Amino acid sequence: MHGPDDRTLQVRARAAAWLACLRSEKHTAEDERGFHDWLAADPAHVAAFETMNAVWDAAGPVRRDLRGKQVAVARSISRRAVFGGVAAAAGLGGATFVAIEAAQADIYRTDIGEQRHVQLRDGSQLFLDTNSKVTVSLSRNSRKAALEYGCANFRLAPDKSRPFGVSVAQYTLLSDHSTFDVKRDGDTASIIVLQGQASVESHQSDAGPTRVLNNGERLVSVQKSVKVDRPDLLPLLAWHVGQAIFRDETLAEAASEMNRYSTLRIEISDPRIRGLKMSGVYRVGDNMMFALALVELLPVLIRPFDDRIEIIGDDKRLR
Repeated sequence: MHGPDDRTLQVRARAAAWLACLRSEKHTAEDERGFHDWLAADPAHVAAFETMNAVWDAAGPVRRDLRGKQVAVARSISRRAVFGGVAAAAGLGGATFVAIEAAQADIYRTDIGEQRHVQLRDGSQLFLDTNSKVTVSLSRNSRKAALEYGCANFRLAPDKSRPFGVSVAQYTLLSDHSTFDVKRDGDTASIIVLQGQASVESHQSDAGPTRVLNNGERLVSVQKSVKVDRPDLLPLLAWHVGQAIFRDETLAEAASEMNRYSTLRIEISDPRIRGLKMSGVYRVGDNMMFALALVELLPVLIRPFDDRIEIIGDDKRLR
């Protein structure tokens, strides 16, 4: 089966960037005019935007604190807003809880099962995923941040005199105006540019020339292996709306992703089922509901405990 071509991926990346822009409380009338001009330029733009917007349609109410302590309702952009106006698009700002930090604060973190929106002092916006930590340093002459662990989305306020540098593992991303996701797990780094352009340079002396990433491009670094590609953005951006999208992943891979958002761990010790393949869209932070869904989809049974859920093979259905 062939995946989307390069042009389709580029259009989807631009659609994802517009979705991020329009759900921001700081989007402007100029942004709205640019969005509608982009839609009118090509029917493929409308189709791509509706594809990305489908993630919001699937999400319904989104828990920003996925542990159930605080709920913010996220709404998708309606078809009427796409073709006739931007009133509904502007309503997306209601889904975002923006915390205005004190001037001296420069460390932002989330616990397991928590997501957090922050407006930085320069007007840039930061969105932290579960169990993440970002250190930010802003001055008159420079803008810097470091993702110490986890995953975060940056929407940079334009400032050509002070490009924003974001360190992720052994890399530094530099841009004066762009939107991007960064992810770090130990020395493994991932950078996805959703809108604009960014240069990425390695801290290692033998890493080669600086790379430039454009809309929809991703850099993935595992140890000394580096790859630049144009991935399908839907599953990679699902965390923005409190979702996990699995497409033919193994049960072990899916459980690992769901465990990022919950202290109620899913454990799979039965080697017969770890490689079973699964697909679907799930709300993160509710591992019990995920486990119950697995019983319906796969030949497995569950054993719930106070601190974990064991998934074991169902002998009858496995045979």
